Amino acid sequence: MNTLYLFGNGFDLNIGLKTSYSDFYKNAYQPKTDDHESIKKIKETIKDDVKSWSDLELKFGDYTSQIKTPDEFDLIFDDIRLKLSAYLDSEFSSFNFSQIDKKKFLDHLIKPYEFLPNGERELFETTYNNSNNTINIITFNYTKSFEEIIDYKESKLIRETSKQLWNLGKIEHIHGLTNDRFILGVNDISQISNNSFRENEDIKYSLIKPLLNEQTQNHSEKRCEYYINNANLICLFGLSIGDTDKYWWNIIGRNLRRNENCRLLIFWKNDKEISKILIDKIAREKNKIKNLFLSKLDLTEDQKIDIKERIHIAYNVEMFKDIMLEL
Repeated sequence: MNTLYLFGNGFDLNIGLKTSYSDFYKNAYQPKTDDHESIKKIKETIKDDVKSWSDLELKFGDYTSQIKTPDEFDLIFDDIRLKLSAYLDSEFSSFNFSQIDKKKFLDHLIKPYEFLPNGERELFETTYNNSNNTINIITFNYTKSFEEIIDYKESKLIRETSKQLWNLGKIEHIHGLTNDRFILGVNDISQISNNSFRENEDIKYSLIKPLLNEQTQNHSEKRCEYYINNANLICLFGLSIGDTDKYWWNIIGRNLRRNENCRLLIFWKNDKEISKILIDKIAREKNKIKNLFLSKLDLTEDQKIDIKERIHIAYNVEMFKDIMLEL
């Protein structure tokens, strides 16, 4: 069985790293008197509505309408990327990963479906009870948090019982790292609000993530497509399923449509707690999340209906929670 995780910033936040864009703005991107006027302007714009800038990539694509020239674009965009990468690197370096209970972490990793209700969990246990299991990772994060937690070595045996083996395969940083191939941007040309920039090849290859991935010739995107297309179970954790990564949601959607043995498990955290007594309200929320994912896909409505029953939602569960050692 091939399990594939796609991790977003919610993974780092969940283990205690302060890596949200609001953390970045508050701690490393405040306006300074010696800032260039163009940089002052964007910082003040963010200051007026920090919450809406939680999706920094989408908001920056929209903000390009206020940028007059390619040189000004480079000045602002380079400044954001350099400061963000330095901030994330600092957060990662100062975090104590030894406080994480590796055994508990792996318990969660190898059987993610245990966080589902009984009926769904039994379905997975029956269907995916394989003797040999491989787990691959695609992370959208720039940090190596996952590798640090498990002391990563390629193709590593991480769990063995009398009947089952779990191997950790590959880890792909699809958007690069804090110090290498740092990719920040939008999904496609429609998310660049400055019409003149849409025709500028330099800016398109700076800001459109699939184009930049292609240009780097790292081939990470090809490897990630391979892992998606060969997965039996795909888990999304810590991802907001935003528009700036529609490229990847569509690859997942096409695999679900083509491979009837593949299922998608979305871990979703909602800060608005719903009492477990109100099971109908929880069911509504789960349906909204399924529809949110389906809304990102370039499929017909009938095709979306066909794959919807193979999408499962783990709603406000304790995945990768309570994994800190008592020091």
